[in-house]
Amino acid sequence: MEKLPKYTHENGIDYVLVGNYYIPMLTLPEEDRPIGRWGRMRREYLKECRPGYYSSLLLAGKLWAYLADLDEQAQGQLDIIIRQMVSAEGVTEGLKADDQLEWARKQHPKPGGGDHPRESDLCLNGCSLSGIVQQQEISRYAAVQELDEAVLNRLISRILVGEVKKVDGRKTQQIKIVYNFVGEIQEIAD
Repeated sequence: MEKLPKYTHENGIDYVLVGNYYIPMLTLPEEDRPIGRWGRMRREYLKECRPGYYSSLLLAGKLWAYLADLDEQAQGQLDIIIRQMVSAEGVTEGLKADDQLEWARKQHPKPGGGDHPRESDLCLNGCSLSGIVQQQEISRYAAVQELDEAVLNRLISRILVGEVKKVDGRKTQQIKIVYNFVGEIQEIAD
């Protein structure tokens, strides 16, 4: 039996001899940038809603760079929005010197307030982040086989129970269910 070379190069790929088999010597491109919050959210969206695209990026070794680029884009947009809000509020170094509490309040507005950027304000490759999160949540529960407590807690925002009334000798009670993602569904008349 002839002695096989330890390394070989065929079709643009390097191979190493392991036992009697040649195994491709594949390496992923080096990427040391963090993917951050927005990159992690996009990765979860791709896994849940676009698994084919996720797999192709992963197998091509481009996923991490794609997510890092997207995170930088989103963070850049968020920085621009915050700078615009700060300048509109009149936040200056003079205000910081005169009233530090007021400066901090204006510099870091409370999340969820009307003066704070929302995830829906950031648009990544044609998809708003709130839309991505909403699609993730909806697709997660599209094929639910059994409603357990955890699923109900994620799907329903609140249940409003009205007072008991007597109508035509029968007790009735109005119940309204407010769902996450779609709100209250109006009753359909027959």
